[in-house]
Amino acid sequence: MARVKWEPQGLGGFGNMVTPAASPVVRNDDGNPNPHLLINCDMGAVYISDDLGQHWRIFHYRDLRGNTGVKPAFSNHYGQQGELNTIYAGSAFGEMKVTHDGG
Repeated sequence: MARVKWEPQGLGGFGNMVTPAASPVVRNDDGNPNPHLLINCDMGAVYISDDLGQHWRIFHYRDLRGNTGVKPAFSNHYGQQGELNTIYAGSAFGEMKVTHDGG
């Protein structure tokens, strides 16, 4: 997979998307690689995609609030058969959040 560098553009604020993260390779049912994506918004929301950004779902704010200074991280075994789908994320209030079911 090609390495991509993310550089936010603009002033920030107004829904700027920051701190993107991609999981290790997850295989679709047809065997094609499909990393999951997670991104924070400076308005407080966190979004996750399991189809390379075609569709996104939002985390409920009680579960995870956006943090523009801390990049989320996927476990090294994320998406591997028989392994937990662990994601680590820092919340807006300095808390460490962990999910073992992919969000």
